[in-house]
Amino acid sequence: MKARVLVALFLMVFLIILTVACNTTEVAPTTPATEPPTEEELREANFNHPEIPRVTAEQLKLMMDREDDFLLVDARDEMDWDSTRLRNALNIPNVSNGLLAQQNRMTQLQLLPKDKLIIFYGNSADDADAANLAQQLINLNAGYDPENIKVLWQGHPRWKKLRYPSKDTGA
Repeated sequence: MKARVLVALFLMVFLIILTVACNTTEVAPTTPATEPPTEEELREANFNHPEIPRVTAEQLKLMMDREDDFLLVDARDEMDWDSTRLRNALNIPNVSNGLLAQQNRMTQLQLLPKDKLIIFYGNSADDADAANLAQQLINLNAGYDPENIKVLWQGHPRWKKLRYPSKDTGA
């Protein structure tokens, strides 16, 4: 009788551990689950600058894994930049509208390479800061191919949600 109780108890504990382990393990998808929304879909959802193509976090992760040649531009403020960011990103904050900040931003945009794909990302799911910064680059009319300017759809929040690698600066 004692042996049966011990076996039953052992099986119950084993099942509880197995259930907990299965429910807490979450794996991010490794292949693109969706395509970014079309310009029409972005326009209907009132996104800023829907004419600028979006790239999904899944697509960006694949590009990073393949070591494609592109540049990431983080449009978030310095405090967010200091805490965490995508690897190899460059920070050009698009949050201050002071004259000096605008001049600095324009100078930084003009220094971006003209021969690379440039992907902007921000800190909001509506892509506003990133799309506005990308549009500022297009408006410079300084030889940048608009086809090589894209925005990370749903920005840094989606990247974090998928638990893709970020550079945690520990600040």
